[in-house]
Amino acid sequence: MDNIIDELNKQIKNSDTVFLIHQPLDEKTLWRWQLNDIIISQIEKDNCAIIDANGNKQFTVIKVDGAWSSMPMTRRGGRRYYFSGNNDYFIDIMDWIQ
Repeated sequence: MDNIIDELNKQIKNSDTVFLIHQPLDEKTLWRWQLNDIIISQIEKDNCAIIDANGNKQFTVIKVDGAWSSMPMTRRGGRRYYFSGNNDYFIDIMDWIQ
């Protein structure tokens, strides 16, 4: 995974186009969060174009800050990103856990 992150960072610095197919990964995987952090930083800087699974460019990305319960007496909070008109988020990042 370190190689993927290193390569992605190199592409971001050296190219105006970075191609990455992001598949949802197990939430318990630490490197999933590292990869999401890189992708989300590019989304928030408006440095990327996002194409959905059908090949359509998405011009509107909706960011929702919130908190969610994952288990009894446990909450986590972060950001989820949605395409306009879609109720399923396509990427998220955990900012805190309690």
